[in-house]
Amino acid sequence: MDYKVRLAFFRLLYILFVAAVAGTVYFLPDCFTDRYFTSGQLWVCGCAGVAGVAAALGGRLRCSRLGAVVGVALFAGWGYGFAAGYLGGQALACGVSLWLALLVAEGSAGKVSYRDVYFVVALSLGVEAAVGLGQFAGWWHSGSSFRVTGTFDNPAGLAAYAAVCFPCALHFLRSPRWGARAYGGAVALLAVAAVVASGSRAGMAALAAAGVLWGWQAWGRQARRARWWLAGMAVAGILAGVWLYHWKKDSADGRLLVWRCTWEMMADAPVAGHAPGSFQAKYMGYQAAFLERHAGGRQGWLADNVKHPFNEYLKVGAECGIAGLAALAVVLWWLWRRWRRSCGERQPLFLGVAGVAVCGLFSYPLNYPGVVAVLFLLLGLTGREERGVRLRGWGWRALFALLSLGLVAFAGYWGKQEARWQQLSRQALRGGFGEAEAGYRELYPFLRENPLFLYNYGAELHHAGKWGEAAAVLEECAEGLDDTDVQMLLGNACEQSGDDEGAEGHFRQAAMMCPVRFMPLYRLVRLYERTGRQEEALRLAGELVEKPVKVPSYAVEKIKRECRELLEKGTEKGDALRR
Repeated sequence: MDYKVRLAFFRLLYILFVAAVAGTVYFLPDCFTDRYFTSGQLWVCGCAGVAGVAAALGGRLRCSRLGAVVGVALFAGWGYGFAAGYLGGQALACGVSLWLALLVAEGSAGKVSYRDVYFVVALSLGVEAAVGLGQFAGWWHSGSSFRVTGTFDNPAGLAAYAAVCFPCALHFLRSPRWGARAYGGAVALLAVAAVVASGSRAGMAALAAAGVLWGWQAWGRQARRARWWLAGMAVAGILAGVWLYHWKKDSADGRLLVWRCTWEMMADAPVAGHAPGSFQAKYMGYQAAFLERHAGGRQGWLADNVKHPFNEYLKVGAECGIAGLAALAVVLWWLWRRWRRSCGERQPLFLGVAGVAVCGLFSYPLNYPGVVAVLFLLLGLTGREERGVRLRGWGWRALFALLSLGLVAFAGYWGKQEARWQQLSRQALRGGFGEAEAGYRELYPFLRENPLFLYNYGAELHHAGKWGEAAAVLEECAEGLDDTDVQMLLGNACEQSGDDEGAEGHFRQAAMMCPVRFMPLYRLVRLYERTGRQEEALRLAGELVEKPVKVPSYAVEKIKRECRELLEKGTEKGDALRR
């Protein structure tokens, strides 16, 4: 094959790879139960596997020092989480796919230009922002309770994707061609407008930080104009931070509560943490203990089910301890040094990472597979001009190809199992659990590492009246995901099977996890009333009658009405006994 034809062919392949990675956020089939999370994981696994095979057969394979460090960190973290019982084969597949994507990007030197990558990533951001603005205008619905989410389930996803892609649009503003400047400016304005319309404070902060760093770089870093720019932006950032805090004060105070409880979680395992994947399993217990020590305070009004600490660094500290934070600090320090020495053409790579780093201070950008995929793509591109090891020879190529093919095969099997789970869920909702139960049992060995599957399975067993089996599955679920909803189902399963003591413990735990909720205390009232503990039932009923309502609903009004009736009956009975 002629050299120019071969170069054009591989350039096209790498552009398609970048487009596929950036397009992760648009792969949202409804054949999966968690279409916003599982879909992205499967798409990234498939894309990385196919790209890995293509790179092994004809591309250039190499691994820089950054790629080696990231690979060791990923596999060491998975091994720690696997040994602790929180991570399994699906998490390993996701880690392998991200590492492969990074290595493929590192091997793209001489095949695809930075400008090509920036154009594709900025185009993806422009489409995402247009979707969000269309939702804001009312042209189509977001599919969630939030008005503007883009193709995500939450404004946080749109903000995180904008944070990692925004610098790619800014890059074109420095082009000598007016068409490129118009393209970059249009995408940047769309992104800013979409993030502001979504109301995401973390997204606004991330875009502002990327803009400040871009301006500092554009004006020569040490020039007087750059220093004035940084000083002005610092003052504006402080003022904006104060305004954003008071704009949604309850939300901000709620995150401070989560951070405080996460800090206590970190203090219990400061060196190595509780293991990757453990946050969802252990955090709510710490929140319940904290709120029990501060009963009656405003914190109880702000508490809710929490699956992420709204700070990626605190999550790393809680799950991996000081060791994980040190490893993360080394990677960020390496990137900072490379950014200080990099030329203008590579700036968006580092600024995209910086945008995610800022967004991670107040949100959970790494929870979204599409954001993480683009982040690893940028990381790979930062390392493609660094020193590395060329993986020469057909032995390395064959190993790389087999690993990639194995990843594609595993992703296909995983997707088939996930689609089957969705079919069973819909079948059970139509009242056909008896027919679906056998399917759930077949899926259990593979999907048991997914706490959402265990919760779904336990809920269906609970609905079918199989209390003992439901309790066993839900106890296993609580080892990976423990919150108010899990505790309530466990409490009801115990009560129905005759274990009143266990039911009381689960209902109490649910009440302490989220003191603002009515149902846990109401179930305790009914439990006490049924078991003859009348004084305790009346005391809790009185608390529920006086309890302020955070979210008015028919269910809450019904609970208050029934508690008032119980108090009236108790008063009449007491008067009769005194007479």
